Amino acid sequence: MLQSYTSVPIEHFGGLVTAWPPEMLDASLLVEATNVRFTTAELCSREGLTRAFTSAAAAPITGLVNYVTLTGVETPLVFDASGALTMEAPAGSGNLAAAAPGGTMVLPDNAWMNGIAAYGRAYLAFGDGKSGTATPASFDGLHLDSVTIAAPATASVPADSATAGNIAAGVRYGMVLFQTRSGSLTAAGPIFNWSAAGAKQVTVSALPIGPALVAARVVAFTVAGGSSAGPYFFIGTSQTVNGIAETSTIVSDNTTTSATFNFDDAFLASSDDVTDQFRSILLPNQIGVCFSETTQRLLWWGDPAQPSVVQCSQPSDAGNYFGDTGFFEAAVNNGQRITSVFEFRNQIYAAKEDSLHLVTPSAGDPATWNVQQVSPVTGACGARAVAVGDGFVVLVHRSGAYQFDGGTPALLSSELLGPAPDRPGLWERINWAYEHLIWVAIDHDTKCVRIGVPLDRATVCSHVLKLSYLDGWDPSIRFSPFTARYHYFPGRRWSLDTIAASQAVRIKRPHPLGGIAGDRRSGQAQILLGSSTADGAVDFIDPAATLDNGQPIAWSLRTGSISAAETIKQQRQGMELLGMVQVRARGAGAVQVEEIADGLDPVAFMSLNLPARLEGDLRGLALAQGEAIGLRFSSAGAAANLHLLSIYAFVRPTWLVRPGR
Repeated sequence: MLQSYTSVPIEHFGGLVTAWPPEMLDASLLVEATNVRFTTAELCSREGLTRAFTSAAAAPITGLVNYVTLTGVETPLVFDASGALTMEAPAGSGNLAAAAPGGTMVLPDNAWMNGIAAYGRAYLAFGDGKSGTATPASFDGLHLDSVTIAAPATASVPADSATAGNIAAGVRYGMVLFQTRSGSLTAAGPIFNWSAAGAKQVTVSALPIGPALVAARVVAFTVAGGSSAGPYFFIGTSQTVNGIAETSTIVSDNTTTSATFNFDDAFLASSDDVTDQFRSILLPNQIGVCFSETTQRLLWWGDPAQPSVVQCSQPSDAGNYFGDTGFFEAAVNNGQRITSVFEFRNQIYAAKEDSLHLVTPSAGDPATWNVQQVSPVTGACGARAVAVGDGFVVLVHRSGAYQFDGGTPALLSSELLGPAPDRPGLWERINWAYEHLIWVAIDHDTKCVRIGVPLDRATVCSHVLKLSYLDGWDPSIRFSPFTARYHYFPGRRWSLDTIAASQAVRIKRPHPLGGIAGDRRSGQAQILLGSSTADGAVDFIDPAATLDNGQPIAWSLRTGSISAAETIKQQRQGMELLGMVQVRARGAGAVQVEEIADGLDPVAFMSLNLPARLEGDLRGLALAQGEAIGLRFSSAGAAANLHLLSIYAFVRPTWLVRPGR
């Protein structure tokens, strides 16, 4: 050890703290942490980005959805600001193709797409980030269809057939419904009726022709003597029962205009009752969709005319919605719109702009479900501002980022506030006029939460706030009354990435790793980032990359203030002199090291040429003097890959009174 100097070790690094000025933070906490990442043993420059694919329109990416087929194959669906929906085909190839070439559905431009995978399809919502602006859609790998379509508009014409049959005499009513290729039925078309003579079959002509997604027409009838109110039944499969040929009343195409049926009333009445389809409605424009595994329903929200309503599909029928009871409402009169709906631990939650509500499903219709308030002040700022993890949920609200485990939401972002009203912290620098675009993604492999935010004057998500929970969720700072400063304590750690991404989605897709010695889990699944800029790029976080698509990553980190007195359990003595700095690190390239004393401009005093593996300590002489001295490490605009294990700063007190300047 240098004579009369005290060695101050920094062997475990805390996260970014903007809530207190640098002089109040010990050396293990970070005043600056840009484009870095935390591991269990090191502080590193962050992973690089590698291009996955690029949309032909070179427009900002406004939607990424993980489409999962019935066989479990996952494929990225990409939506951009030009209104183009594309998919990677085949998965992992890097080639984008139109998702539904030749389709007739027109998607809106300059819209944001949110979606989920269920029943072998992707269900997609489009809007301005706050409310829906276009018809919700579904994608089955080949076809892009409206989730719901209108009922038949014209009445069919029934008449007794000349052929002998088993239809009993009496007045009968009927109706026609469309059946889409997803298997869902529409609302009922106009009612028709005739007076059956008895012992005949019935021929129904003028069958309506539907749009391209109609796979069949379903003809439903009442029994003899029934009323126009029903009940209405249809026969799904032709069969012979007690010598009577009971014919299916499904016309399995979208072209036939006339069909003949035979049945008896006993068999008809025991068949499928579709009277409830009179209650079916067209799904309004929505901004978001969630799949509830508990209830086997799709939950949609964002109707601009009903901002507190969540539309619920019928169980296991994603294309069928009842207008009278197929919805629930959350705090209708509190002046807030629903921003996100999610399921967690078999419970459904509805987040509004400034409140959170628990929805308890029952065996009854959704309109009868119980809705109660969980938090009166914490909600979610947008449709993408919620991420459900393994045993926890992360929500982003104007007041902060929160962890939610079913109880009271716990604030995670207190470290990112500012020290004074005129000195905003990182959280206050977010442009909250565009909070509806903020997104959250959880990386369970590396125990990291990413939050895309529009920082400062940005009108799209320009940066990514990153939270490492490798050391747990507790605050990583503790105040010491002895030193009157904040010190590092194992817990959550924040950093900031300069990545302009509109969304992040983890997708299982094959990626050839070759001879890469890095984290090989990325060969099976990657976190895809859609670009917020007009380049149409979708990149993935690549643990083996040290560049962003060939460009250097401008990373930097700055420690809190170094104090020799605190290390030897004494109160701070005022001015201190920083002598030698010893660094244990590896990597590649040159790292610039600067000292910052008392808030003055950084002064470079050392350049580290990083070895590929640890080969002893790197040293430099700082000779910096001040009350609060910190160290700053940066790539200085060059390509440098840092793995920092520890810093040893040699410091000694100089005098008690700070000299005038």
